[in-house]
Amino acid sequence: MKKIECFLFIILITLTLHAATEYYLKIEPVHKEQLKKLTRLVSIDKIDNNTVFAYANQKELDFLRTTSFSFQIIPGPLAGFEPIMANTREQMRDWDNYPTYETYVELMYQFATDHPDICEVYSIGNSLERRELIVAHIGDDLATDDDEPEFYYMGQIHGDELVASIVLMHLIDDLLTQYGSDPRIDNIIENVDLYINPLTNPDGLYAGGNQTVSGATRANANGIDMNRNYPDPEDGMHPDGNDTQLENLLQIDFANQHNFVISANFHSGTEVVNYPWDTWSTLNADDDWWQLVSHTYADAAQELSPNSYFNEFDDGITNGFQWYTISGGYQDYCNWYHHTRSVTLELSDVKAVPENQLLDHYLWNYNSLLFLIEESLYGVRGTITSPSGDPIPAKIYIDGHDNNHSEVYASDVLGNYHRPIYEGIYDFTFSAWGYEPQTITIASPAHGTIIQDITLQPAALANLDGMITDAESGFPIFGAWVQLPETHLPAVMTNSLGEYFFYDIPAGEYEIFAYANRYASQITNINVLPGTNNFYFNLTPSPAISFEDGQFPTDFDFSFSGNADWFITDDNAYDGITSARSGAIGNNSTSSMLLTINLESEGSISFRKKVSSEENYDYLYFYIDNSLQGTWEGDNDWSYETYDLNAGNHILKWEYDKDNAVSGGADCAWIDVIEIEGLPEIESTRGDVDNNSFIEAFDASLVLRYAVDMNPGVSAPLPWQNWRYLSADVDENGMIQAYDASLILQLFLGIIEQFPEE
Repeated sequence: MKKIECFLFIILITLTLHAATEYYLKIEPVHKEQLKKLTRLVSIDKIDNNTVFAYANQKELDFLRTTSFSFQIIPGPLAGFEPIMANTREQMRDWDNYPTYETYVELMYQFATDHPDICEVYSIGNSLERRELIVAHIGDDLATDDDEPEFYYMGQIHGDELVASIVLMHLIDDLLTQYGSDPRIDNIIENVDLYINPLTNPDGLYAGGNQTVSGATRANANGIDMNRNYPDPEDGMHPDGNDTQLENLLQIDFANQHNFVISANFHSGTEVVNYPWDTWSTLNADDDWWQLVSHTYADAAQELSPNSYFNEFDDGITNGFQWYTISGGYQDYCNWYHHTRSVTLELSDVKAVPENQLLDHYLWNYNSLLFLIEESLYGVRGTITSPSGDPIPAKIYIDGHDNNHSEVYASDVLGNYHRPIYEGIYDFTFSAWGYEPQTITIASPAHGTIIQDITLQPAALANLDGMITDAESGFPIFGAWVQLPETHLPAVMTNSLGEYFFYDIPAGEYEIFAYANRYASQITNINVLPGTNNFYFNLTPSPAISFEDGQFPTDFDFSFSGNADWFITDDNAYDGITSARSGAIGNNSTSSMLLTINLESEGSISFRKKVSSEENYDYLYFYIDNSLQGTWEGDNDWSYETYDLNAGNHILKWEYDKDNAVSGGADCAWIDVIEIEGLPEIESTRGDVDNNSFIEAFDASLVLRYAVDMNPGVSAPLPWQNWRYLSADVDENGMIQAYDASLILQLFLGIIEQFPEE
């Protein structure tokens, strides 16, 4: 049986080998304003004046042929490269060979075997073709969490950029063998929690088989450039339109388990330090620090190398966006989602570095690599605890400085924080849920360290309650929601008296948000004082369709067409917390939402819309009776649209349309707060109730629930007896007829004691 399983596994590997064809392209001329479009079509490798060299898989190549770009397929950077491979650890002794996959794995685990006191080696998971992603963890106290900055070097996300993994393996070897004899290395190992993953894309490096790096590809086994595939600050979770690749998911999970202060990922193809951001032109909050650190790296590399090394761009450094923009890079992912200081290091103009030059590239970068690790020890650091000494995972924010997630957070294990910062005087604010914030002015030295421990005092506790009522009738609103944004507290729902309650929350300033189906939401700022606080909302009834009950309203005629239905989501909303979102579709597909209406008089349709799509290629269209009224694309925040309508029947259609390749942003559209004027008025169900206090059918179930709660002795007939726990919508078996409205009101007023059986 095992032999059969092994045979099947070999077949699987054989079938997946070279499953994705990779092309190398020369594209010219390409003007600067075209780069933003081109980088979404192919994976740009480098730029030489108006000539772009790039990679494409078959799908990308097919689409590129439909555009106006002029290109030719040329031999790739590794064409004809046939290095002699090291089949044993002994052959890697002088670090002047490329290892086979098995030799690489053996080398990595041997580091821990030879130096168990300061090194552990483990796999964070397997690639698509079941090769290991191996990390070396180096430090003087591996088993204990201590107040040390975590640092991460990650290599060769592009499989054909060969020098990266060799440089990082060589660095691991030097750190381990020179510990105890080199004070600089002693300082790093004893004061930094260091992680090194030399090979992030083993399937790309060994695309030609485990015995050679000849035939290495930039992409992974799926033909996906993994450095365009991470969640992006601007373009969302899937900036390249592909599922997040397995290897990237493993890296994301690994990052979630740590609190890296600084990280770097290694490449080749040019020689430069590429600092953030890549995805947009906005400068990083720490741009002056980044330029200093980048020049420190480049200057050190220049000191030990030939005059031609690291001498391009701005003396060896560049802002990523100013070079050329990309989305989905590992660097921006770390900086945005993990508050890390993450940088990209390009170590060689030549990707196919001959074996006899590998040692040179390592020596040229050796001091630079240590300098960057040492940067994690500088700046402002300390621990944040409660008066009893418990660690607090507080937010550390520099007033007037931090933006775009540049703030840092203390660890939840020790409460320790590390904030690299350019020399200067800054106002640091330390804050955490349940504690009084503290602001302290700190002078940070150049390449020095300030230790600032903080004890946060618990905030006084308070209760917050109130009532939500209908602004027109004054009746309480059952089933409304109240939320305190930017806290860990869940939203609370009002009871049948319209009441809401938050108990034992820290006193302080809050944003408070109230919303309910068929009402305009309200948000305001309040100051919650110690003790009991009351805050009341009067929500204004709104005929708008705002999807706040989590479904498409049944009293309107919604339908769907295309390749995927629209759905209700809470990931974005103009008002309240929900909106309608276009379905998840692939290339050459559509997702349409239709609304059929009948106006008894002239009126209008208005709505709010938001679009996040590939600019100039993927669109949100709006039609009235198959006549196109509006077109939107790119990244557009919520905006208002309105159109006049004649009396009579109309079909309104919102359609999200994708072209035949490439994605941008979140690749969808949202619609919220649809308002229609000219619809027939809903006839009131008055029963014996006069005009001043009529009850509409929509409100009947709310009044009944209120009545039953106010009269606990009343036993309402099924299925009414459990309505107090249901949402406002009543199914057809429990629909309250107009005949019953007056009875409900009488019960509410205590005029009668119980409903009739029928």
